[in-house]
Amino acid sequence: MSHSLFTSTFRLACSQPCCPFCWMQDEDERRYLRSLLHEYTLAPDIHARLSASADFCLRHAQMLVETEWAMERDGLGTATLYESVLRQLEAVTALALETSSKRPMLRKSEPDETIRPAYWQRYARKKPV
Repeated sequence: MSHSLFTSTFRLACSQPCCPFCWMQDEDERRYLRSLLHEYTLAPDIHARLSASADFCLRHAQMLVETEWAMERDGLGTATLYESVLRQLEAVTALALETSSKRPMLRKSEPDETIRPAYWQRYARKKPV
């Protein structure tokens, strides 16, 4: 019987107190997050893509914080990555405030589609589980 990388990983996963496939998926995600924190924290293209996608989902944002805490115990990589997201949010908020100050106060409506950021659109389509 040949032993592959999958076989050894699957054996290890089966020894965990949860579903082996969920455990392997979590391990892969944590490996990707460690790589992001070690190799790409200062990469401008990563910051641009993260800002454009408007953040991680709640699960992966929490996993990012936990992964960095286990590695470095400082949160600096997470803070650096989120700086660009916060700058984008700041710009969108400033534009929304500027636009809303020109609207009549008695009329309550949704924000203009032109200033609605991607994360508002994403979360408007999906409801959290």
